[in-house]
Amino acid sequence: MEYFEQLPKINIISIDSIPYEVRKIAENENFKKKYGLINKKYTNLSFDKDLVLKDSKIEFISFGHPLFEAVMQYIEEKFSDAISKGAIFYDPNNKLDGYIFVYEGEIRDAKKKEEVNNIAGKKIITIYCSKDGKFVNTISPHLIWNSEEENQTQNNFAIDISAVKEKTLMLAIKELEKYKNELEEERKRQANIKQKYGVKSLEILINEIDNDIISLTQRKEKGENVDLALRNKIERKKDYENSYYKLKDLI
Repeated sequence: MEYFEQLPKINIISIDSIPYEVRKIAENENFKKKYGLINKKYTNLSFDKDLVLKDSKIEFISFGHPLFEAVMQYIEEKFSDAISKGAIFYDPNNKLDGYIFVYEGEIRDAKKKEEVNNIAGKKIITIYCSKDGKFVNTISPHLIWNSEEENQTQNNFAIDISAVKEKTLMLAIKELEKYKNELEEERKRQANIKQKYGVKSLEILINEIDNDIISLTQRKEKGENVDLALRNKIERKKDYENSYYKLKDLI
């Protein structure tokens, strides 16, 4: 594990131009509505969230970023067979001998019972397993970038990774469970904010407009022509109440 911690990280990425095939995916109207517009070039990209928090000029790239999603879609469309076969790398430092499994984890939720396919978050989980299966641990994807690509193809030799795959899958599920808990904590935080400010604000507005309606009703009973103002207040109260119950339901 000490070796993994010593590996250098790639912090900032600059991209001078986006390939046409990737730009074509990003130009799809449904794609743009979901992820937004893709830039012609990027000067300060990083996968490191902590680094992005320290410097506002650096743009965080991960799931949901238009460039990330366009590249992922391109890879899935063009190289699905290669993804399932895998690739061979060698460690220049001659310290690693095993398998690296890359899992794409996805957490789904339902803000409403009928909505079952909302994606709450995605996470890439990279796990290294030694060839003998005795050492299994999560690692940074940077490990692959620091390795050298081997010219051989997987067809040159036969391997049985079913046993070690089962071990890594169990660890991947545990990591995904941790990620789900992180998302849940963030949702609770957001819910508390909505409860504290959103719900309370609407309650105050409803009480205030109730007082206005009582006042206007009393003036109408005295013969004043306040029908239009009274009707507007009643409609506004309905809008506030609808917003109130929707927000309560969402929380």
